Amino acid sequence: NVKSLVVCINNIVQVNIILVSVRRIWAVVTNISYTIPASSKTRLDTEDVTNSLRALMWRNVGITRKNQPLKEASEIINFWQRYVMDKTFESTHSFQCQNMLTVCSLMAQTARKRRESRGVHFRSDYPQRDDKKFQKHITITR
Repeated sequence: NVKSLVVCINNIVQVNIILVSVRRIWAVVTNISYTIPASSKTRLDTEDVTNSLRALMWRNVGITRKNQPLKEASEIINFWQRYVMDKTFESTHSFQCQNMLTVCSLMAQTARKRRESRGVHFRSDYPQRDDKKFQKHITITR
């Protein structure tokens, strides 16, 4: 049932958002920095990651945007990248998942940097256009 699948995906994404929030709060409270090591798992359900990524992008980086959801999307995508990007796959779908994670990460970062509303992308925290600062392309480099 598609409706049940959508509810399940939304629950998975909500749990990931909660985990990211708890880790951020814990790091602030304890003043500890931490890193998540590369995954030792060899099997990975890239279809699940892809579906969760689509739901996250629609909800947090969709047409109506705001700083906090964009920031959370970047954190969640970076978390997922730690488990997917260090793998070598044989299926086309898995390579597409890696590419989607890269593109979605860039989209969330640039959407957060663009502090204005432009075209059909509305920033509720920056409702006006700002041609002086943002009538240009945003470039991200490594």
